[in-house]
Amino acid sequence: ALDVSVQAQIVNLFEKLQEQLNAGYVFISHNLSLVRFISQEVSVMYLGRIVEQGNSESIFKNPLHPYTKALLAAAPIPDPKKKRNRKDLVGGQVPSPINRPAGCFFNPRCKYRMDICTKEYPPMFKADENHYVSCHLYSTSQEQGGESK
Repeated sequence: ALDVSVQAQIVNLFEKLQEQLNAGYVFISHNLSLVRFISQEVSVMYLGRIVEQGNSESIFKNPLHPYTKALLAAAPIPDPKKKRNRKDLVGGQVPSPINRPAGCFFNPRCKYRMDICTKEYPPMFKADENHYVSCHLYSTSQEQGGESK
């Protein structure tokens, strides 16, 4: 909620301190363009659980979890000539964090929902060397000996 110029100054300060102190930090934000700019590693959370994590380039270039895809599809595009791909947008209401759904927490809003999604929370699946996703779409295809989707 900071003014753009103040935000830029703070981000520059973060980067300067990171270099000087050889330190890392946890940056929590809904501003995906800023997350992409300053982060080497990214974790995407839904209702308090990590649904996807990996290096920033992998997450932003090849999002796997339907929620990550929805977040990126909803982010503003600064170029008015570019059209948004609306196929990954989701509807529905976010469930109560106190009374989360059974199985995968995203299942009530997911267009790829399968029976298992309503019963079991998916394990974290290693999609590649630096990219992990918690989604039955990927764990199910791996069990069947197929490639990840």
